[in-house]
Amino acid sequence: MRRKKFYVKTFGCTANKSDSEIMIGILKRKGYELTSLNDADYLIVNTCGVKQPTEERVMFTLKKLSKLNKKLIIAGCLPKINLERIKKEVPDFAAILDPQSIHKIGEVIQKIESGKRKIILFSNTSSSKPKLPKFRLNPIIGIIQISEGCNQACAYCCTRFARGKLQCFPFHDIVDEAKRLIKNGCKEIHLTSQDNASYNFEGKNLSSILKEITKLEKKFFVRVGMMNPSHVKIIL
Repeated sequence: MRRKKFYVKTFGCTANKSDSEIMIGILKRKGYELTSLNDADYLIVNTCGVKQPTEERVMFTLKKLSKLNKKLIIAGCLPKINLERIKKEVPDFAAILDPQSIHKIGEVIQKIESGKRKIILFSNTSSSKPKLPKFRLNPIIGIIQISEGCNQACAYCCTRFARGKLQCFPFHDIVDEAKRLIKNGCKEIHLTSQDNASYNFEGKNLSSILKEITKLEKKFFVRVGMMNPSHVKIIL
């Protein structure tokens, strides 16, 4: 039997790139093959909706890919930001899932293979993303999501609708993932989330993560992603 193949197109931030790496890692473990657009059976588009111009680019891509007679899976932030537009303009989708449901990508494809279509899967919380399988798209850079969501209500930002309230992933999962990445040859660790400075898990904050990771042997860089300036003073 021919191995089923999939293609992934990613829009947006470092967290979205990490989500794509997780979906690829899960599917490769299940025996699916990452391939080019032309050879794929499944097209996975990890969307972004942070700004209107970005949404327009994403929608243009979705409409273009929907004409290829392949099974289109729409993931990422846009489904929770503007689901009705997706359903209206790309009605022939195979599945839609939000950022909190990416760990179920294997189950989604199994349902598609059984003949189901127009699956919509939304979840309230994420599985601990540092623990999930990953396929690094850049062999020397390892991305670790330390949390998901945000407790702020900035009027200009729709990411809070897509990724929900703040959920901090376990401190030991983050440190263990950093150890694994360094052991496997990563030269740069990217710590990412919607607000790194808000991280707090059982009294451990971003400073705790950095202190623990920088104890690791070998030479490597740590890149700390975006954070709300008003929260930075809390961790100093």
